[in-house]
Amino acid sequence: MEMQGVEAEIVEELRTRIKPDDMRAVFRTAFEATLDRYLVQQAATPFRAEAHAAINLAYARYFTLIASMPVPPEADEALRDQLAHSGLPPKDADALFVTVARHRGASPIGHNYLASYLRSAGIKPTEENLRAMSRVAAAAYRNACLAATEGLDLPNAEANVWPLPGALRKLLDLPCTEEEQAKALSPELAPMPPLPFVVSAPVPTLMATAAPTPAQSAGKIDVTLSKLAATCLQRKIDGREWREERRRDINAVVNLFLAARGDLMLSEIDQQACSAMTALFPRLPTRYGHTREDIEGGMHAVIERGDALRALWKKDPVKAERDLLPTVGISDITHNKHLTWLSTLFAFADANGYVTPDVDLGKLRRKVKNRKGGKRLPWAEADLRTLISGPVWTGCQGLWSRLAPGEAVFHDGIYWGLLLVVCTGGRSEEPAGLMLADIFEDAPIPYIHFRDNAYRQLKNGQSDRKVPISPALIRLGFLDHVRAMRQLGHELLFPEFYNPKASMSFDHIFYDKVFEPLRNFHFPNGTSQKRGRKDVDVHSIRTRVGSFWRDRGFDPGLRQYLFGHVPDGETAASYEDEPGLDVLLPLVTALGDLLPELPVMPLRLRPSEWQKFGSIRGRRPK
Repeated sequence: MEMQGVEAEIVEELRTRIKPDDMRAVFRTAFEATLDRYLVQQAATPFRAEAHAAINLAYARYFTLIASMPVPPEADEALRDQLAHSGLPPKDADALFVTVARHRGASPIGHNYLASYLRSAGIKPTEENLRAMSRVAAAAYRNACLAATEGLDLPNAEANVWPLPGALRKLLDLPCTEEEQAKALSPELAPMPPLPFVVSAPVPTLMATAAPTPAQSAGKIDVTLSKLAATCLQRKIDGREWREERRRDINAVVNLFLAARGDLMLSEIDQQACSAMTALFPRLPTRYGHTREDIEGGMHAVIERGDALRALWKKDPVKAERDLLPTVGISDITHNKHLTWLSTLFAFADANGYVTPDVDLGKLRRKVKNRKGGKRLPWAEADLRTLISGPVWTGCQGLWSRLAPGEAVFHDGIYWGLLLVVCTGGRSEEPAGLMLADIFEDAPIPYIHFRDNAYRQLKNGQSDRKVPISPALIRLGFLDHVRAMRQLGHELLFPEFYNPKASMSFDHIFYDKVFEPLRNFHFPNGTSQKRGRKDVDVHSIRTRVGSFWRDRGFDPGLRQYLFGHVPDGETAASYEDEPGLDVLLPLVTALGDLLPELPVMPLRLRPSEWQKFGSIRGRRPK
């Protein structure tokens, strides 16, 4: 695909920014890294060879367009008309148009990938360099698509793809292949005429690199944002200022920034870069990062999914709502939370001798609107009793069939976890991550000491508290369970909730293994509290417990202590020391009224080989 009107511009822009040797180094790095990634994806699903080849062909053509233009093409009528007269079969033209439309005028090559290619060649990824090298990377991605198809034992697709512009091939020392030479003379695939907007589109104004600030010249450390985040996380977690779960908050905002502007040096971060990050927020699915596609594809896959969802909502919102299509856009609270964590990183940089970006994140924050009914809904008492009922407590078919009626009752985290959340008012990770050393079953008033331990930290200092063990739990045999686990030499009360090979937090495991299966089982269409898409969740149990105590007139200071909150007002002065267990016991005892009448069953622990994280592989019995 020769586009004569563009070649002179390519030579001028690329030659004036970076040395040809640098461009060739970036091309090689991008080509090898991308080809490796494509080959791994193809090897994972070898039975989809034809689908892989079709995708490779569409993207090879798309990357050829990107490599030949000053800006990525837009999926408009001009492009559709050009493709119709390009000599492509109608099916191929449609596939290419859909591919272009999927990316909505943006390059599918992420800024963070491009920045890493430049860094590997010793090039600073300034805005000017990133823009100049984007076509080099597109050429590398094009050739990687073609090379990936060679291993699929299918016809070579290279003859069906326009060649790169001659000027770019010359700069990169890329030979014109026999297929390209033959294609250039072939009437079957005529060179695509220049698109109208290619010639007229102005080259974007280049931003001048900011002069070093006095702070930089004073010897402050300048690193990339991702390196700063890694250092900050390690120090904060090692110093026990942050819990391990804080990684997901920091990683989320860093990945968003990288998706928007790449892995910039701290000295390169300005207000526009931070604004570009917040511009991505409306494009994010409301819930993301939990599917395999999101995890493997990264933030760019998330944004692409969000754009596709937003297009469907815009096309037919009634159908989208009826089909329960995932929503798009994050809340103002989450918007501000991301900015808070980015600000925390910059504060860490300032305190530890790093270059501090000169930005005002406060200007990017959103005002949170107090909407009527915006508070978290509590569980209805009847629904909560229903949730804590059924085969888990009355008899199931087996360890891996806990929701199918049967004869077996296993005493483990699935049995006790939800009961502990209700009967302590605790956050789910607090009972789920208990060590046996945190439980004092032989005290005059048996109690649990919620505190930091070797496996998990609490939310804050106020969360450290002693909570009496509910008589309702004692009646069901909780103390016997604790003693039995001690005799077996365990450290954790529920070792099956601890995954030593992943940073999965106890609250996530509790949600996945206990709460969500039970809620889906008992309320497939939602609870009585469901409002639109929103339904009660794990934290809503604490809301019900708080309302339950309030309605029965229990002292606000005691309620706040049991919740792990800071007492306020005059109450704070009344409880400078911890309230005694005898004072707290009536509140905990009353929570037994939120439970259904459960049968007392003989103690039966999980089989010894399954007193650890994991489950059987393969298809489970129904």
